[in-house]
Parts: sequence; C-alpha cells; structure tokens
Amino acid sequence: VQDQGSQIVAALAGATHPQRFSGVVLVDGGLAFPSPPELDVDAAVTAVIGPAMDRGMIYAGYSAGACVAGPDLRGIHLMDDPDHIPEGYDAGMPAETLGLVPFRIVPHWRSDHPETGRAEEAVRWLERHALDYRAIRDGEVVIVEDDGTVEVRS
Repeated sequence: VQDQGSQIVAALAGATHPQRFSGVVLVDGGLAFPSPPELDVDAAVTAVIGPAMDRGMIYAGYSAGACVAGPDLRGIHLMDDPDHIPEGYDAGMPAETLGLVPFRIVPHWRSDHPETGRAEEAVRWLERHALDYRAIRDGEVVIVEDDGTVEVRS
C-alpha cells in the first residue's frame, strides 16, 4: 500500500526526533472490530488521549485508526467484518470508539486501495441512514479546528 511508506517515515521521524513530534498520537490501521478485551475505552480516553488533546496534542489515525475516532462504527461494518472475532476476544464484546469527532470517517474512498469498493458501499449505507460522515481518499486528512470547523485536506 502506498501510504505504508509515509507511516514508516512518520514512525522513524518520531523515534529519531521525539522533541519535534511529542505532540502527536499516531494510530495505525488494522481491523476496526473489536477493541482489546481488557480495554476500558472511556478510561483510555480519560487517562491518555483526552487530557493530551486538551494540552494541544494531535490525534492522527490511519485507516481503522481514523475510523475509531468517530462516535461509532456504523457503516464501517461494510469494510471490516464485525463478526470476525480474533482468538482471545469475547464474541459478546461491544465495538467501542474514542468519540473524538461527531461523525464517522470512511477511509480509502476512491483510492488506489483494495478496500475502495467497500468504502463506496459504506458511504452509500451512511447516506441511506442519514448518518454524518467524512469520506477521505488515501493521502487526505480531516482537520478539526478548535472552533469545531471541519475540513478535508490533501
């Protein structure tokens, strides 16, 4: 995947120059379902991400890392199978998100990515159900300003 190189560069830059990148939390992609069984999502946000963002930290999520920033994973079920339960996870565990933004983020939309067709399906589903979302192409970012203004930039 072409974006994988930029993730590696970002990780190397952060490891090499931590003082320059200490204000960023980078969450990589993967399967959006389910959360680790021992994770208390509210406690994680309260203890780490919430206070860090209050201090001006930037949350950067790629692929599933972007999806979990939204209020829930509705629509994303068409991209990642919520019934696929990895070994060691409880099938009855609810899929929770961080709730950092009030809309769902659909990654890989109209991109050169194997999931682009499923992203189109997710967008159509979200539109049919009148749910707020932002569809982004690979290489685009969702910027949420302090005043709540939302912009998609490439």
